[in-house]
Amino acid sequence: MELNKNERMIAVLVGKERYASNRKKGIVNQKAGTMSAYETEVEGVGGELAFAKACNLYPDFATIPGKYDFLAHGMTVDVKTTRHKNGRLLVSSTKKISECDAYVLIVGSMPRYEIIGWAYAPEIINKEHLGELGNGPVYMMNQSELHNFPENLLKPWGKK
Repeated sequence: MELNKNERMIAVLVGKERYASNRKKGIVNQKAGTMSAYETEVEGVGGELAFAKACNLYPDFATIPGKYDFLAHGMTVDVKTTRHKNGRLLVSSTKKISECDAYVLIVGSMPRYEIIGWAYAPEIINKEHLGELGNGPVYMMNQSELHNFPENLLKPWGKK
């Protein structure tokens, strides 16, 4: 999935605003990687836009952090983006199963992103997937453990 010029501008503007809004409110980015908080915000918005484009959904341009990024077919979805080709789906250890129904892994960087796969919240938020990457505990799943995209994701999603 490639973002066009306007989508790239939107990703940068929204990412910038999220970064500024979050720092102003004292919210710490819970990123697990080595990118700066600013880069993490911009790439995160880029991944969200790529997912929205692929699923024909309208993206959430809110600059206030929420528990999920999309509501589709009655399910809440949180999109996670990484630049690492073999990157894992990472979810903050502070997340609770009840906060979101599914997590999606996007790999890439501006302007090209690939939707790798997805997992239901209980599949990743559990002791089996709790690990450490150097910045505190995090839930993580390898790409091979994820459901293929769009398998069951674009149909009316059913909860397990």
